[in-house]
Amino acid sequence: MGRLSQQPDAASRNCLLVVDQFEEIFSFTDSMAKRDEAADFVDVMLALATQRDFPVFVVMTMRSDFLGDCDVFHGFPEALNQSQYLVPGCLARPARR
Repeated sequence: MGRLSQQPDAASRNCLLVVDQFEEIFSFTDSMAKRDEAADFVDVMLALATQRDFPVFVVMTMRSDFLGDCDVFHGFPEALNQSQYLVPGCLARPARR
């Protein structure tokens, strides 16, 4: 966050941070060291999303079947409840002519 806030005109510029396939973070929970690293990452994302020094928008994509696993990260389920947007799954359908 320090580097972002030091950018010229940081307060007047928008920053979009996209984390695709966030569910991959749950593969890091098999050891304590990796679990701590994953928790630190989530903490940074939450801090970026909630700070008000400069505009940062955090977008995380995740498969909905992992929503129940999010409770391993302190504060993350609450953040999801405030900002969640579910996109229906895409079904493979034959093209109509």
